[in-house]
Amino acid sequence: MSICRFPQLLVIHLKRFQYSSWRRDKLNTVVKFPVNDLDLSRYTEVEIDDTSKVKYHLYGISHHSGYMSGGHYFADIKNVSGNGSWYH
Repeated sequence: MSICRFPQLLVIHLKRFQYSSWRRDKLNTVVKFPVNDLDLSRYTEVEIDDTSKVKYHLYGISHHSGYMSGGHYFADIKNVSGNGSWYH
């Protein structure tokens, strides 16, 4: 994979459900990632003059709690204009 132009705001959607011809399951795999300075420079072949353009900070996350048949979505959001605390 190679990225030619990085967006100002990056949204990543992770596949959290698995489907087969016989069944459907929710994936419960823990995904670890940096909260600050997610550096994507290794995914480009273009010369980057400003490395801050390829680093991202986490500002929010959406979670699903429950099962395939039902559940709830909830979010955690970072207060970037204040003290940087997280709201749950």
